[in-house]
Amino acid sequence: MNPALYQAEKQQLKLKNNSVPRFTLKGKQKYAKVVSVYDGDTCDLVFYEDEHHIQTDKPVRYKCRMLGYDAPELEEKPSGELARGYLTYLCTGGNANTYNAEDENLRTERRVQRKLDNNKDSLVYAVFGGPGKYGRQLVTLYQTSHDPPTNPTINTMMAQYINTLP
Repeated sequence: MNPALYQAEKQQLKLKNNSVPRFTLKGKQKYAKVVSVYDGDTCDLVFYEDEHHIQTDKPVRYKCRMLGYDAPELEEKPSGELARGYLTYLCTGGNANTYNAEDENLRTERRVQRKLDNNKDSLVYAVFGGPGKYGRQLVTLYQTSHDPPTNPTINTMMAQYINTLP
């Protein structure tokens, strides 16, 4: 970094106070890749951020909370594991109409991560709703098998699936 710019930036920061708004992704829409699924309503997205409306070549990663439903926690077996597996399946391009939990066998963290790591084709379309209760970015995800992405959202498919869990 240019030393003169660095000094100017430091001086500007010293003048800032609590009136500076928190950073948010609210209103942004991005194509993204799901690189981690923690549970049935929390995942990590990687996408390219815009800086001053200029596309950068550096990807960013955010932990996101799915909007519109609450999935069982992982400790709530088997429901928590099934919800995580289904979210993974949908985020890697899986067809909701042909899903079979036993065939997919996504009950362990290792299998979930392997499926995500092996996904070289499927992206999601993310519509951000701002920060949630614990600072995670709230998001609605769409599968991208159609361009532009169409309903139902992954969030809607997840909410319907969760209602069927034991």
